[in-house]
Amino acid sequence: MKSFFKSLFIALFFVTILTACKEKTPEPIPDITQAILIDYSTNICIHSYTELAKASDQLHADITTFSASPTKAGLEKCQSDWKATRAIWEQSEACLFGPVSTNSIDPRIDTWPIDFNRLDSILKSSAVFNQTYIEQLEESLKGFHPIEYLLFGRGANKQFSQFDNRQLEYLVALSENLKT
Repeated sequence: MKSFFKSLFIALFFVTILTACKEKTPEPIPDITQAILIDYSTNICIHSYTELAKASDQLHADITTFSASPTKAGLEKCQSDWKATRAIWEQSEACLFGPVSTNSIDPRIDTWPIDFNRLDSILKSSAVFNQTYIEQLEESLKGFHPIEYLLFGRGANKQFSQFDNRQLEYLVALSENLKT
């Protein structure tokens, strides 16, 4: 009798597994669910990404201005812009589906940790910091975190006078890539 129940249990287990693995035809989305998805996409996601685009445009514009003439006020403005843009990105991560997911936006702008040794070697190189160059870099060398490192330094105490031309060029290219 015990072996009968054991065999029955095993048979039921496999029937359950096989039916669970069977591909099912997706059921149509009810109208209310579709309305919720449209409302969420329109009022939350698109709004978040629109705000992110505006903030990253401002960050890039202020970094470009700062790179032309570094000042304490200019650096503080860029740091403030970075914080604002980053906050919007953090909020928008609730919407990591659609193009943000399929185009791998998240890893391209938000990969951590930074490869500091590689970043330093890039800054010492003679590479031209254009968008083609930035795009081919590994994720940890572009996006929010390298911009943060350049703007704030380790320990968040970077002074405007500590920037050299290569750092400024790279910062402009990174912010343009983030904006794009």
